[in-house]
Amino acid sequence: MAKSCLYRIAETEGGLDTGYFVAMGLPPPNLVTFEPYSTRRPASQGGESRQGYLSCSVLWNRLDSIQANALYEIIATAESTFGEGNATMWMTIPRADASAPGLNWIDVSGIVLMPNFETEPGANGLTYPNVVLALNDVTVQNEPSNIFD
Repeated sequence: MAKSCLYRIAETEGGLDTGYFVAMGLPPPNLVTFEPYSTRRPASQGGESRQGYLSCSVLWNRLDSIQANALYEIIATAESTFGEGNATMWMTIPRADASAPGLNWIDVSGIVLMPNFETEPGANGLTYPNVVLALNDVTVQNEPSNIFD
């Protein structure tokens, strides 16, 4: 399976099974970045160390109006009572890190922020540049992704 076909997005965790970007007409994003965090308690308090992600950003350099509308509808559903009702989204995205060579596909969930959809000047509303979908309070649900099960 081509790596560009592994991206998934859904309003519920179970929806990831059918939430492939390709099926929804969404192209793979141009860039996925994570904002990590790390905490460590002193040894006198148990010495516990925690690592995770504060947020994740998914960037498309350009979406056409049909793709932008599809993304908008997915996010609007997550924000409504039809989804979980709390703007929680689930995604399967790659993470490049030292834990595995190449790309490490993971399933994450987080609170989605609606991108700022601004049309490209002179494009008559047909293209949307620099669309950034942001997930806050990111939780890694499956590592590696259950897409390989």
